[in-house]
Formats: sequence, C-alpha cells, structure tokens
Amino acid sequence: MNILAIFNVVGVLLLLLSGLMVLPVGIALYYDHPPLPGYMADSQAFVLTLVVSFLIGLSLWKILPSGVEKLRDREGFAIVALSWIFIAFAGAFPYYLSGYCPEFIDAFFESMSGFTTTGASIFRDIDSLPRGILFWRSVTQWFGGMGIILLSMAIFPALGIGSTHLFKAEVPGGVTVERMQPRLAETAKILWKTYVVLTVLEVILLR
Repeated sequence: MNILAIFNVVGVLLLLLSGLMVLPVGIALYYDHPPLPGYMADSQAFVLTLVVSFLIGLSLWKILPSGVEKLRDREGFAIVALSWIFIAFAGAFPYYLSGYCPEFIDAFFESMSGFTTTGASIFRDIDSLPRGILFWRSVTQWFGGMGIILLSMAIFPALGIGSTHLFKAEVPGGVTVERMQPRLAETAKILWKTYVVLTVLEVILLR
C-alpha cells in the first residue's frame, strides 16, 4: 500500500478544511463573544486550528510524493477512512480550545456528528453557544451533507489526482463505477454547484 500517497491526499483535504474555517473566523471576530474562564476566545480557537491545519496539510501535500499513478482501490478505501478521521479530528479543536467541549472526546464526537450529518449532539443548550461556534457546527453539517469525498472528486483532477478509487470507496455497492468514470469529476462539480445555489436561495428565502 502506498502510504505516502495516501497522506498526500489527506493533506489536500486538510487544506480544504482550513479554507472552510475562514468564514467562522469572520463570524467569531464580528460578534466577539467573551471567552470562557481559562479558555481562549472562539475566534482565537478558529485561527489556531486554521493555521495548524493549513501548515500540516500543506506539508503533507508538498513534501510527500503523490504517487497518484499508483493509487489502487485499497488506497482509495484507506484515503476515505483516514479522511473522515483526520477531518473530524481537526474540526474538533474549535469546540475543545474554546472550552465549550472541555473533554476532547466530546469535541471529536460533535465534529464527527456534523461531518457525517448524524444529527446527534453533546450540547444541551445549543442556542447559548457563540455565533462562531454555531456557524462552524452548521458548516460541518452543510459540508457533510454533500460529502467530503464528493468535493474532492470535483477538485482532485485539477491537482492531477484520480478520483475513481475514492468514488468506489465512498459509494454503496451496486454502482457501476466503470461506466461513470469519464464523468465523475464533472458530475461532482454539477452536484456541488446545485447544492450551493439551493443553499443561497434558501438563505435568501429565510431572511
């Protein structure tokens, strides 16, 4: 198994995650919620997580060899499994560093629940959370609603990374991947564009 190539792809996903945190940083800075005693403000927690995720992701992407031409189905399964773990792990730190999840296992659960759109939560009073944390929680659910791997399929070809193995690892059995292979990236882009347009329309209608 090409371990280095697997972590190279995981690095790209961490870069995507750091990009997702830009909006919560802005929201947290705008509302400037006072920090809990003994913890950093939610804006600081987002900035620290963003910077660390970006540096680790950039290092994995630039330093490790991609070996994309050698990726096989088992590498695809490994990338999907590790991606969910790494993304949820990194996404847990804003909850943990800001003190709203004092136990990291709770923060990890909340993050994984969001990215997998499970719907479960460890928070009893969600409305009392700072706007930045609330927005991040919504972002993880929105992002997970379409799927990390589906977004990866849309952008990986531009990076020279094949998406077929990721698709085969992510979709349920019975789907004929070979027939869809020439159109995987294009299909992913269309689905994401539709998802974004519907989201914008819903935001406008709910104002």
